[in-house]
Amino acid sequence: MKYSTGKMERVFAITIEHGESAVEQLAELARKENIRNGYIFILGALGSGRVVTGPQDMSLPTAPMWGDFADGREVVAFGSVSWKDDAPKTHLHVVAGRGGDTLVGCLREGGKAHILLEAVLFETRFDDLSREFDENVGAWMPKHG
Repeated sequence: MKYSTGKMERVFAITIEHGESAVEQLAELARKENIRNGYIFILGALGSGRVVTGPQDMSLPTAPMWGDFADGREVVAFGSVSWKDDAPKTHLHVVAGRGGDTLVGCLREGGKAHILLEAVLFETRFDDLSREFDENVGAWMPKHG
């Protein structure tokens, strides 16, 4: 286990409106407000999305399995905001359901609000936490210290 200690900074209440991209709007807010690190909670509905639903097998680097939806789904999501080079990077995991059909995964494409998404972004400050791409794993990983 690795860990860093930090503190809470600002808290943002966000409404992402019908047709707006969740990932793009959150990145725009992070850029505008210079949010270097934070954690996001979301509820509402998405019209469509493309998500990574797991690895194809247990080998590294990982090869993703994909799931898609375009039928309007109720969602809850949790994610993080960090920076890659000079741009914010949003990492969102969603649970998207319609009727008895549920899809869980990492939102990579689509993600446009249907009616609205309500989000709370908690800005955090860590002196010794960053993210870097790990070639062995095939993913952006937290780097402590």
